[in-house]
Amino acid sequence: MYYRTIELSDIKQIIGLWNIEAVNLGYKPFRDEQDFTQQVVRNKNFSRDGFIVCLSKNESVIGFINMVCKKEISTGETFQDTPGYLNMLVVDSNYQKQGIGSTLLDLGEKYLKDNGKKEVTLSHSCPIKLSWYVDKEKHEHNKAPGIKKESYGLKFLKKRGYAVQQEELSYYRNLKDFTLADEVKIQAENLEKEGITFTFFNQLRHSGYSEMFERLEDPSFYKKFIDGIQEGKDILVAVDQTQVCATAGTIFREENGRGFFSALAVDPLYQGRHIGNVLFGKLCLALKEKQADYMTLFVTKDNHARRIYERSGFKVVQEWSIMNKDLE
Repeated sequence: MYYRTIELSDIKQIIGLWNIEAVNLGYKPFRDEQDFTQQVVRNKNFSRDGFIVCLSKNESVIGFINMVCKKEISTGETFQDTPGYLNMLVVDSNYQKQGIGSTLLDLGEKYLKDNGKKEVTLSHSCPIKLSWYVDKEKHEHNKAPGIKKESYGLKFLKKRGYAVQQEELSYYRNLKDFTLADEVKIQAENLEKEGITFTFFNQLRHSGYSEMFERLEDPSFYKKFIDGIQEGKDILVAVDQTQVCATAGTIFREENGRGFFSALAVDPLYQGRHIGNVLFGKLCLALKEKQADYMTLFVTKDNHARRIYERSGFKVVQEWSIMNKDLE
């Protein structure tokens, strides 16, 4: 067997291997070569040098790894400070425990180090997204937030020096029977008496969002909000008279029936007033009205927002581990 970077002629076999080994773990299959090319190869952050394959003596692909260096750098980030990402690592089950996975990982880590990366991580921040199925009905989430807890892959990576940084939970809810809880209705009525209402953002009427995002100190939230404005999409907000004080970000129904929202955030000046609780309920209702069939989301295990989701009927469907390794 030998190792080299990916060639276009490998894609069909890569898909075949992914659609067996990864799909057995719950990941969504690639439909065909065009689907793989669109999702992976044409992604702006893809590099041929970071995608390494292992071939058998008869030239069959029996393993591969995809390491990613983020090329689209957000405000406040630098290329040097962002980690490298372990996006895919798959070995044919007939060839496992022969050192192929370890060799692929060594080669992938070398690629990252050669490109100035000091750290490699597995997390939802990877710019190449891989969808997975949350149930037998094949409802899907659009990105895997790490590696499945208690999986063989997690144990393998631990042996290779990777450490668990935090644990995340994936939640799911069918929206067919969703209604606002009586408690949330009362909270919404009380907030309305205070002048706080929930509506879609109107650039001509609403202001104060820039100041809110400055207080939140998360540039990614602000970018998602601005992107939504520029794309003319519906952005659900809470407003105090005309001042934006919370947002669920851009919301819409995805083609697969999933209800999408970009980010749930409450201005620090308005926290502790049940605004997040009501906003999330209004979000679920708005997505239901947009004909979304279900919602999925993930959150860190120690995030208090879990209580909001659980009170709205969301259930944990998968636990994940975010891992990293120092490459220096």
